Amino acid sequence: MSQLIVEILEDVLGNSKKHYENKSQISFDCPVCSSIKGLDCGDGKGNLEVNYNHHVYKCWACSETHGTHGTINKLIRKYGNKTHLKQYQLVIPDNKRIIGEKEKVVINGLPKDFTSLTIDRDDNGYRQAIQYLKKRNIGLDLIKKYNLGYANTGDYRGRIIFPSYDSDGNINYFLGRSYEKYSKLKYKNPEVSKMGIIFNEGKINWDSNIYLVEGVFDHITLPNSIPMLGKVLNDLLFKKLIDCASAKVIIVLDNDAEKDAINLYRRLNSTKLNGRVLMVYMPKRFDLSDVHQRLGSKGVIKLITTAKRIKESLL
Repeated sequence: MSQLIVEILEDVLGNSKKHYENKSQISFDCPVCSSIKGLDCGDGKGNLEVNYNHHVYKCWACSETHGTHGTINKLIRKYGNKTHLKQYQLVIPDNKRIIGEKEKVVINGLPKDFTSLTIDRDDNGYRQAIQYLKKRNIGLDLIKKYNLGYANTGDYRGRIIFPSYDSDGNINYFLGRSYEKYSKLKYKNPEVSKMGIIFNEGKINWDSNIYLVEGVFDHITLPNSIPMLGKVLNDLLFKKLIDCASAKVIIVLDNDAEKDAINLYRRLNSTKLNGRVLMVYMPKRFDLSDVHQRLGSKGVIKLITTAKRIKESLL
């Protein structure tokens, strides 16, 4: 079976660059990287790796900026043809079989145990949550603005809950951040793909400067920002920015994500947003929420005024 999958992959992607049979891992030139460089026969880097035991793939160069990661099924659907897909689905195990892309799943409101932090309550969970937020310099104004909550019971017990509202004011996502010091799992997300939503889209003014940040704590400290919930700009948000952003798009990622920020800048600046994409270079070992925690809103404002374009020679 493994050899058949390798043959299908080579028919789709061309000759492999490296093949570790003991690890069931094989690498190819990435079609996206090659296309970006204007090369029809591959770029010779072999950055796209496939594990045909786990049935997944990832390009180590462009997965964060171009979404080149996922299942082999997705890979063949995108770059192969119907014959390749049929051959692959005939040889993979039943428990790995994906005939089509997963049906989109949506959430039905906030967790049933959600309790708003906007009202003073006499319970230990409330006091712990408020104390945690105060340590991060998050006051009642931001709690009310973003309707932050917590839970004393259920799956989200001991967590600050951050709701996300779509353009119609409906809940489209939420996540919980533990306020307990020794929690093994800091963040807990619902079983819904975050790649299919724009977090707090209902709070965005598309005619004003838009800030792209990583996490929810960065987001609530910077008005008109959109958290990517990581370093990857999903396709939905990418298209929305191109179609709707009429002012500047400013990238404000963490200090340890400078390379990702530059790749994101390059991707956005290659569209009709060209000339309107700026980047903020974060102080070493800082993220935006750290700046707010230590220096408050004035510190955040001072930082974002340093936003600038990247010299072409550095791209």
